[in-house]
Amino acid sequence: MDKNYQKKILDLIRTDFITMSGGKNNIKTAIILGALLFGGLGFLFSPLMGLYVPLGFSGFFVPMMFQNEMKYHSEKMFAILPVARKDLVRSRFLMSIVLYLAMALLFWHLKLLRKQ
Repeated sequence: MDKNYQKKILDLIRTDFITMSGGKNNIKTAIILGALLFGGLGFLFSPLMGLYVPLGFSGFFVPMMFQNEMKYHSEKMFAILPVARKDLVRSRFLMSIVLYLAMALLFWHLKLLRKQ
């Protein structure tokens, strides 16, 4: 891949993080509270939470991206930027995969700690 293309994808991911972090109900607070709640429950009670929680969070990330876009009317922003729709889709897919893998690794390690 070209360095400019990689930078464009990373800039789109950063833009999505900015739009997801705006307002009262931001994603950082939701992720931290959910991770603490379910991570604590999984660590204290059942190591199976290490398998279930990442699946639950993965169903939470994608709707939040599109919900904030509609809430703040930023869907028109990509119409004026020189961004192809396929690049936008690729960046969001990559971001959701990375967020899912990060949550899965976090809870997998909590599960392993609980097992020992």
